[in-house]
Amino acid sequence: MLKLILFMIAMFATGFLIVQENWDVTIAAFGYEVTLSTVLLIVLLTLCVYLFRLIKKPFLYLFGFKNRRATSNLVKKEAYLTFVLETILDQNNESISRIVKQKGGLLQKKDIKHLLLNAFFNPSKETFEELSKHKETELAGIRGLYFEAKKSGNLKEAEIILSKAERSYPNVFWVIQESYDIAVLQNDADKALFLLDELLRLKQISKEDYIHQKAALYFIKGKIKEAYQLNKICPAFAVAYAKENKENAQNILITSWNKEPSWEVYETYMNLFKDQPAEKQLKMVNKLIAKNKEFRISLLALADTAIRNEKWRLAKETLTAYLQSYPLTKKVAYMMAQVSRLGWHHEQEAKEWEQKAIETEDKYGWTCLNCSQSTSEWSAICPHCNKVGKITYR
Repeated sequence: MLKLILFMIAMFATGFLIVQENWDVTIAAFGYEVTLSTVLLIVLLTLCVYLFRLIKKPFLYLFGFKNRRATSNLVKKEAYLTFVLETILDQNNESISRIVKQKGGLLQKKDIKHLLLNAFFNPSKETFEELSKHKETELAGIRGLYFEAKKSGNLKEAEIILSKAERSYPNVFWVIQESYDIAVLQNDADKALFLLDELLRLKQISKEDYIHQKAALYFIKGKIKEAYQLNKICPAFAVAYAKENKENAQNILITSWNKEPSWEVYETYMNLFKDQPAEKQLKMVNKLIAKNKEFRISLLALADTAIRNEKWRLAKETLTAYLQSYPLTKKVAYMMAQVSRLGWHHEQEAKEWEQKAIETEDKYGWTCLNCSQSTSEWSAICPHCNKVGKITYR
């Protein structure tokens, strides 16, 4: 480019000389006139060119040094960030602690991004309070403060922080979810139902979970019919509704049994015929289990009805058939002991079955789908994790 400029200047000077037909050049500017010989003008231009080339080299050197320094800093920063990422992936507590304490390091800067990183590495109340002071990170700070209070067991402070979050960020998923959980703990079913609808609106809960939890909340409110109509599979709803609707109790319980057989439904159903003769009771239990006679719980129901009516042979045959297909449980062992003692008067055999019952660990029972903890009976809210509508029979 420089050579091209010099060439154009030379061509212009040559043309100018030809037009003027003399070797003097007059330059007029700002009210002054200067006459120079062409030779002198060319010498001056040549000196300017060489002076420019001479000055250019130091500038280029300084600029290159700046680039080299920037590149060096970039390499160092990249190495540091790589170390941070490796620390995160390896979960190396010693290295994490070193990063947090490092003076002038990534976490010691005060801009918002570094505050967030500091909260990631050093999740403390002080860090979250600092985050909550900035509009961009306020929600992250409130969330951190809430879960810190909850983790420390300070539920009163947690509720105050959550109330602030509800006012400022009413449509944020975790705010609605935590408010819903607290409403459940406080037995505020109306608020819980409203928040459950919000979770569905935000598509943060499946339709199936929504139905199960809404039915459980109706059950808590005492709206048994509404709970049963929403979820006819849950045995607890069927049992409660059958007790309210005695005229249609038999059909309600059989429908529930066919969808999900359970001991509670069997006992409630057979209680309808407790004053009937043995033949009638056996007929009704067979009606109940007609569609699933080979199920383990169907065999248990038939055996239990036979024992209650002292039909010892039927009881033993049914329990024997059970043991051929299913593992021994405490209930079955105790039932076999009862049959041996009362039906066949085999005391030693009865004691052996009782010992087996003591040694047997049951694999069946009510279990929470959320925390996998077992419970002795069904409830709308898990006593271990406080989740709604998650307990099922396994």
